[in-house]
Amino acid sequence: MAPMPVGENTYVVTSVVSPEAKLPMLDAATDTGKFVAAILAEPERYHGQVVAAATKLYSMEEIAKIMSVTSGKTITYKQMPVSEIKNFMPPVIGDRVVDMMLYIQDFGYYGPKTEELMAGTPAVARGKLTTMEDFFEKHGVALR
Repeated sequence: MAPMPVGENTYVVTSVVSPEAKLPMLDAATDTGKFVAAILAEPERYHGQVVAAATKLYSMEEIAKIMSVTSGKTITYKQMPVSEIKNFMPPVIGDRVVDMMLYIQDFGYYGPKTEELMAGTPAVARGKLTTMEDFFEKHGVALR
C-alpha cells in the first residue's frame, strides 16, 4: 500500500477495492497489548466474544488523505482493475491478495458484522490507541 510516484511530489496508492472500502487499522507493535491486557484482566467478561482489535475503520480515500496531510505530499487513491494489480505480484500471491481484498470490501474484515463489532471495540483497549495520523507522524509515510 506504499504510495507510488506519479509526478513531482505527487503519489498514488492503488488497490482493487473501491475508494469507500473500509479496513480496520491497528498499530500492532504499540496497541495489541492494550487489547490483550483488557482480555486477560477480565477473562470472564470477554469469554466467547469477538474483540475486533483495531483503532478504527478507514476508507481507502481516508488513508490516502491522511498520508497526504502527514507527509506534505499530494497522495491520492486509485482503484485498479484486478488484472493490473495481479501483474505486480507472482501469480499465486496476486490471486490470494486480490481475493482477500475483495472479500474485505464485500463482507467486511470481520464479516458482515464488522461495523457493529468495531463500534465498541476501541473502548475495550486499556489506554489510548494510535490513530493513523499519530502513526504516520511518528513513523513517516514510506514513499517509493
